[in-house]
Amino acid sequence: MNTHTNSPPPIGKACESESLNFDPGANNAEALPPQAERPVATPGEIIADERTQAVKQRGQSYRRRTATIWLLGPLAVLLGARILTHGNGREVQILGLGWSLPETCGLRLQFGLDCPGCGLTRSFIHLAHGEWHQAWQLHWMGGLLFLYTLAQIPLAIAYAWQPANNAKSSRAWRCVVYLNERLLLGLLALLAIRWIYKLLNGDLL
Repeated sequence: MNTHTNSPPPIGKACESESLNFDPGANNAEALPPQAERPVATPGEIIADERTQAVKQRGQSYRRRTATIWLLGPLAVLLGARILTHGNGREVQILGLGWSLPETCGLRLQFGLDCPGCGLTRSFIHLAHGEWHQAWQLHWMGGLLFLYTLAQIPLAIAYAWQPANNAKSSRAWRCVVYLNERLLLGLLALLAIRWIYKLLNGDLL
């Protein structure tokens, strides 16, 4: 019995038959792989995106400038307290030079009375040199305000590097700034209450 085996056509004839079946003018969607269409942005979308990026950059720049000012203030106060020294009485001198600074309290110069902040400068000077007992004797609120000033340094650094356009982070920082301001106002109010109490008792002369 004879058996007939179907053998594949030669390679040349197979390619020739495929090329003959392909019609460039016909719809060969099944033969060609589909390509993902990339959406084209409209001019309005491009302008809106550019404006959004500009707002982000301005926000980041404003945050860095604010943080820089926030940081430089406490650093200047601490550095100034470090390079000064307390002399006799109300005298404040430059460390190592012996030069006395002029009196800066206008209330003291005009009326001979201590202002609410009198003693804080000398208290800060002692605190910057680690002399806590002398600082307490000059002004008991000096330690509280000194710690508040120190706390501004890490706060300013963290504020400068907060994630941009993060709604949760922005809400948290608004709370931090609000509490920080209220704490400062509370300290200033306590400073004023202390001054009024001493004024009524005649301890400011």
